[in-house]
Amino acid sequence: MVGHTPGVVVSFSGWEVAERAVEAGVKNIAGLTFCNAISSRQTNRLCCRVRSGLVSMIYRQTTTMRACDVKDSAAVTLMGTDVERVVGSLSRIVALWAPVIEVGVAMWLLAQQVSWASVVPLLISLVSVGLTTVVAAHFGPAQQVWVEKVQDRVAVTAGMLGDMKAVKILALGNGPAMVAPFATFAIFAVIAVTSQDKTFLSGQAFASLSLISLMTGPLIWFCQAMPPVPQAAACFGRIQEYCEKSLEKSGIDPLPSVSPDDPIGLVPFRREVDSAAPLFSFDNARIAWSESSPPVLENLNLTISPGFTAIMGPVASGKSTLLMTILGETTMKSGAMTGKLSRVAFCSQTPWITDDTIHRNINGDLEFDPQQYAFAVSSCFLQAYLERMPLGDLTVAGSNGASLSGGQRQRVSLVRAVYSGHPVVISDDPMSGLDPATLERVTTSLLGREGHIRRAGISVIIASHNKNLLPYMDTVVVLDGGNLTYVGKPDVAHLQEVDLGDSLSDETAAEISQPSLDPGPKISPEHPYGPSSSLAEPSPDEGAQRQGGSWGVYSYYGRSAKARHLILWGCCSLIGAVFADVSIIWGEKWTEANERSPNQRLGYYLGIFAFFTAFANLATIGELWFLFVKAITDTALKLHSDLLRTTLRAPLNFFQGTDVGALTNRFSQDMDLIDMTLPSQAAVFSTSAAGCFIQLIILCALGKFLAASVPVLVVTLYFVQKYYLRTSRQVRLIEIEAKAPIYKHFIETVSGVTTLRSYGWEGIFQQRNQEMLDISQAPYYIQMCIQQWLAFVLDLIVGAIAVIIITIAMTSNGAISGGALGVAMVLVLHFNSSLASTIQAWTKLESSIGAVARVRDFVSNTPSEAVGPSDQNLDPNWPAQGVLEFKGSGSDSAVLNHVNLSIASGEKVAVVGSSGSGKTSLIMALLKLIYVTEGEIKIDGINTAGLIRFNLDPTGTLSDGTMKAAIQRVGLWEKLEATNVEQPLHTELIPSEWSHGEHQLLCLARALLKPSKILILDEATSSVDEATEDIMMGAIKAGFEEQTVIAVIHRLGNIQSYDKVAVFDSGVLVECDTPAALLERDSAFRKLYRAG
Repeated sequence: MVGHTPGVVVSFSGWEVAERAVEAGVKNIAGLTFCNAISSRQTNRLCCRVRSGLVSMIYRQTTTMRACDVKDSAAVTLMGTDVERVVGSLSRIVALWAPVIEVGVAMWLLAQQVSWASVVPLLISLVSVGLTTVVAAHFGPAQQVWVEKVQDRVAVTAGMLGDMKAVKILALGNGPAMVAPFATFAIFAVIAVTSQDKTFLSGQAFASLSLISLMTGPLIWFCQAMPPVPQAAACFGRIQEYCEKSLEKSGIDPLPSVSPDDPIGLVPFRREVDSAAPLFSFDNARIAWSESSPPVLENLNLTISPGFTAIMGPVASGKSTLLMTILGETTMKSGAMTGKLSRVAFCSQTPWITDDTIHRNINGDLEFDPQQYAFAVSSCFLQAYLERMPLGDLTVAGSNGASLSGGQRQRVSLVRAVYSGHPVVISDDPMSGLDPATLERVTTSLLGREGHIRRAGISVIIASHNKNLLPYMDTVVVLDGGNLTYVGKPDVAHLQEVDLGDSLSDETAAEISQPSLDPGPKISPEHPYGPSSSLAEPSPDEGAQRQGGSWGVYSYYGRSAKARHLILWGCCSLIGAVFADVSIIWGEKWTEANERSPNQRLGYYLGIFAFFTAFANLATIGELWFLFVKAITDTALKLHSDLLRTTLRAPLNFFQGTDVGALTNRFSQDMDLIDMTLPSQAAVFSTSAAGCFIQLIILCALGKFLAASVPVLVVTLYFVQKYYLRTSRQVRLIEIEAKAPIYKHFIETVSGVTTLRSYGWEGIFQQRNQEMLDISQAPYYIQMCIQQWLAFVLDLIVGAIAVIIITIAMTSNGAISGGALGVAMVLVLHFNSSLASTIQAWTKLESSIGAVARVRDFVSNTPSEAVGPSDQNLDPNWPAQGVLEFKGSGSDSAVLNHVNLSIASGEKVAVVGSSGSGKTSLIMALLKLIYVTEGEIKIDGINTAGLIRFNLDPTGTLSDGTMKAAIQRVGLWEKLEATNVEQPLHTELIPSEWSHGEHQLLCLARALLKPSKILILDEATSSVDEATEDIMMGAIKAGFEEQTVIAVIHRLGNIQSYDKVAVFDSGVLVECDTPAALLERDSAFRKLYRAG
């Protein structure tokens, strides 16, 4: 059908019957329109299938990989950036064969007009294609570097919650269309002069221009389609590399996955366990986190039998590494591990809580068992907290459990393990956030002689430094420095000679007898499943704005770029269009002169033609330079900075109620649209609109009757774009929002892949991902359908214009000269392309500008931490004294009620109380992380409202020597020296290679480096052994002797180090006095102290 177009253009002037010409034009245009629509529909369906398949494949692979292999949010970047690059390039890649046929037909017809000069456009285009291919060869490596930088940016953003973008070579792609006509005519003029029997006449000139346009158009399209090929290949290569990784063999059978239809039965009976068959055995095992990292455990020979086993030892002794090895998360450098795992309940040191209801965090999507559920909740004493929540267990936990306290998160994790009924429970210090009284109740309920886990015959492997767990254990394994130092019964006589990192007291030695069970009340949940997440409905005002758009968005976007760059960009677009189209009129003058005086003044006409062509190309280059190199640099940095600054300034409660996936989506997809799609469409729009404007003026000047139809054309286009945009703009925003749950789901899966796989929930979460993907596919496909509808309508409109011109030409009876008619037909071909590109680019620009609107609305509507009058003009040395005063303070969540507390300068105050009593809320109120709705908090009388080096000093102002001294004070310098690098402070901080206790010590070192009169510790010693706690307390005593210290603590062994103790219960300050005074009387603190 495309090949038939040149025949119509060339031969219509020779037809004597106007009806035949019009009929041929209508048939050709209608055929092209419908064929293009059908082809686009099939391509769109293919794109949707490829997108769905790639996202599903990446997620499926993520659920099978080790935690250390899915770090840095690689899966999120692959899903959000690489997949979109592959799918976005697919529509061009699948049609790369079509230009070959179009060029062949056009070249054959062109040869009929200009003899062997017809090869000139082909040669120029082939040279351009060759240059494009050479340049495109660098797109693969450049694209990979760019995507890796985006991955780093997304990883940092996701962890908290770049680089310039690659540009396709539009200037090189547009060159052949401007150079080819001049070169062809110049060669043919030489032929005419040398042969002396040919003259360049108007019929040949404009038929040739038409054919050159039809030839170079596909070649331009081919040039523009070439860069996405290596880009897509590079992205697909990253996806393939990621998906080719496999779960490393660890000597154990893989855990079977479960489905939502699998039942969860009660386990009140005692399981028949073969006590002679070990659960796991290690034979001379050398274990590391990866092939490149040094071994953490050396020559491990260990057999773990059914029953209760405690893994103990000082900080960084290898306890967590041993548990992760059992779960298949480490690398076995030598030796062997054997064992058979069915489903395992795993409680990580940092509880894995998803942004879903508490109920779904416990049950997943498995078949609900109310009796088992109620029993599990009561066994872990979570019921009282659930009853306080307005929605009970249907309360959304928030991102990473932000709505729950540390102790509540750990209890949810324990309830999940108990409810699962799995035969093995592996726990990594699961109760460090519980106060002593709650810890004893939960431990007795689960591990005591009549405890649920013991009666059910479940085996437990627990890593901990808590000596109070020893009476419940059957076997104790002690590690020190990566070596096995003790395996046996919890015999105090032997254990007192072994470094557990936690000294054994006389009380512990007497506690080998088992406490009795104190069962708590039960609950009967009425709702087996929580509310399903869905997209929020926009408000009426927001919905109206989505339909109509806002010019303020363009103003906001324009202000991000420098005005002179935008002005120069627009001027270059207009100049390029003028010179490109005026050259066609100049061709008419040339042919008319040739008809009067054949082959005269060729140098003059060719020189002017060359001048127009050169300036048109230079203007196009300038247009793209000022847009992509100048303006976009400013807008990308400015809008990203606005988004980042607003996010960092938002209060804590904003993050508790905001989907982390939605925030990540803003930094990933929104910024991708702003940095790449939006400027690309702006470039196409400016070039096409300028050309369309100039071409329409010339067409109206040539065809008087056509000018009368311009108002009708403008009105038609106005209503078409308005009708299109009111839907497309909304669908585009819905598409962006529909991807946010997928981002959140990927992030949560990456953070908890070990827990997810241990429970066998891969199938459940893959099904959830598929459901979210199906939801996001709907607006994605609808958006493409809407765009195809627009292309179909525009093809019909432009076709109607072409038919009008043909009709005028056939019925003018010579009123229009042959040259003018030729100019009109060439321009209508250009106008066809320009108008379609203009409207489509404008509509895509309007859709893409939705990302800018989302940034602007986020910046405008996101609350920021309140800055009161007293925060302004503070002394640089504030706080100089460190005096704290709480007067009738209460928080917005009613966790704190009428707190009156005074802390003098230099005092050390311990804040104690049961889980959820308001200890952490007191610290958060002091730091303005939650709002104080009543009373006030004063500091010194003023009312308050990556690399290791970077983690210690984000401002980069301290010397290496100063930081080294702080690290030595907390006992971590030897660990850094073990890396054997010249500058240990400049090594990357890899979380998996640092234990939880070492993280706490690193945070303390950072506090030592910050000159402040106040030190705040929120359960800083809860996850460390006593030896490490002594180091921390020594560092605090030496480094903060004159500073005010306020510490939230559970463990009361070092309570005498504090000057005062403030006891909280249900958000109320119960008592506050010196430790000695409180211990002398019958106080709430004395009860807590004796319980611990």
